[in-house]
Amino acid sequence: MPVSLERLVTITGGVLEGDGNHLVDGVATLHDAQNHHVAALTNSRYKREVEKSSAGCILVAEKDAEGLDCNRILHPDPSLGFAMVSRYFNPPRAVVPGVADSAVIDVTATVATSAEIGANTVVGANAVIGEGVYIGPGCMILDNAIVGESSRLIANVTLCEGVEIGTHCLLHPGAVIGSDGFGFANEAGKWLKVPQIGRVVVGNLVEIGANTSIDRGSLRDTVIGDGVKLDNQIQIAHNVVIGAHTAIAGLVGIAGSTTIGSHCTIAGEAGIVGHLQIGDYCHIGARAMVTRSLKERSNVSGGVPAVESGLWRRMIARLRRIDAMADRISALEKMKK
Repeated sequence: MPVSLERLVTITGGVLEGDGNHLVDGVATLHDAQNHHVAALTNSRYKREVEKSSAGCILVAEKDAEGLDCNRILHPDPSLGFAMVSRYFNPPRAVVPGVADSAVIDVTATVATSAEIGANTVVGANAVIGEGVYIGPGCMILDNAIVGESSRLIANVTLCEGVEIGTHCLLHPGAVIGSDGFGFANEAGKWLKVPQIGRVVVGNLVEIGANTSIDRGSLRDTVIGDGVKLDNQIQIAHNVVIGAHTAIAGLVGIAGSTTIGSHCTIAGEAGIVGHLQIGDYCHIGARAMVTRSLKERSNVSGGVPAVESGLWRRMIARLRRIDAMADRISALEKMKK
């Protein structure tokens, strides 16, 4: 439904410059936007794209707005403003209460009347499905699992026994929550399985990407804090604790009993060994291998092992000069001869 820019700026915040009565009904890139779209300039390098854009309104930082001749919303963080606009125009589809004919619901399970249960879903004994929950097709909600209010499991998600999902969470296809942790004891050269008797407890407003696996605790619970965002194909081992509002990119592996603080960012393919303490507000770069605990606000990059980012950049700069240095050493050796 079209909305005026005057109304839109009350959603995004910021300052509107231009025609407040202009109507928009969606979002697009600067390149693709038409007169009824909102676009955003999130990087000063693309300012020339604004001049060629047909967008009906552009979200832009005040420092980049000079010389622009278009409807615009001056925003301290255009990326955030654009996200707000996109969420406004693209809400999730409404939950349609009911249970598909092919779903199997244990007689001891509790399913809210406002929940939607998709085709071929199984809900086990004493499981609890909260108000406004969406369970898509092919999901497995095993015994004693809990799904909190307004959470969504898109399709083929597995919640193993006793898993607890908070409110307003989003779990993408193929996620497996609460499978056994990798726990074995060596008995005369053979591996003896150690029962994994903890749970996985997921907080509120958590998003878990496709094919991500979170193992149940061996004794204590594996815990994912409120607001955590997990990308696709992440492995989180038993007893791990992840603090609130930490974001982790794809293919990260976190070994058992590591605690990660709040508001951390972990880039793709990073690895973190077990039994570490990662402080709040840390950043771990792509493909970094973290083998030691990190203090609050640490910033590490590189390969094996990860080191402080500034040191890593200096090391790389020196590596790039290594051929020239070798030539100079060779020349000096010849002079000595």
